[in-house]
Amino acid sequence: MDSSDGVFGFTPFAETWVGRWSMMGFVSSIVVEFATGKGTLAQVGLDAPSMPLLAVMCVVFGGATAAGTALTIQQLVSRKMSRSQAERYRSFLGLTKKDDWMSDNAARNMKGKPDFASPGLDMAAIDATRAAGMPADRFLNVNGTEAAAETAASEMKSSTATAVAEPPAAPAPKREPTMQDLYGVDDVTYAREVEMTNGRAAMLGFLAAILVEAGTGEGIIRQIITYLKWSGLLGPMSGF
Repeated sequence: MDSSDGVFGFTPFAETWVGRWSMMGFVSSIVVEFATGKGTLAQVGLDAPSMPLLAVMCVVFGGATAAGTALTIQQLVSRKMSRSQAERYRSFLGLTKKDDWMSDNAARNMKGKPDFASPGLDMAAIDATRAAGMPADRFLNVNGTEAAAETAASEMKSSTATAVAEPPAAPAPKREPTMQDLYGVDDVTYAREVEMTNGRAAMLGFLAAILVEAGTGEGIIRQIITYLKWSGLLGPMSGF
């Protein structure tokens, strides 16, 4: 896991790590509640509903969120925030357009590719082609109109013979576009982004669930049933 931006606060390491625990906790809590009938707080020995417990939880989690936000703002104001962090917060807050994000990634990928002067190219073949000269070079180096016409005719015959002798190359087989083609990121980076997004949803959902349980005494399953009844998806004939 990448910890270059730190391990605390709103960083990829912290969000991925806490998100994984939240996803596992959310699922395991539902399974245990289904088997025992006890909500998340009751599973750890806390009685609900309890207004003092709800107040303490709001202070603890609200204070932690405020502290993390203040630390992030302080890094931004003091210019201690890296460019990657700033771009990530812009993207998270919707301040970066999708086209800009894709163009930025395309620019990074282009910079990562070898250019004409980079090692790994067959420089000997390039020098040989340059020494042989292109048809335009040979045409411009001749003297006189008749010699130029003869050179042009010779080059045309040579090109025609080459085109007839060599059959056209078969078209490349079609392939499905990859994540690199669509979004400028590889599969591993895309998978990490998906995991982080799911982890954020699990953190918010799990926190909301235990806060509601502290105020009402209903576990996650009972809360889901209540939401389905409010939405009209579960009617009187459902038995709930």
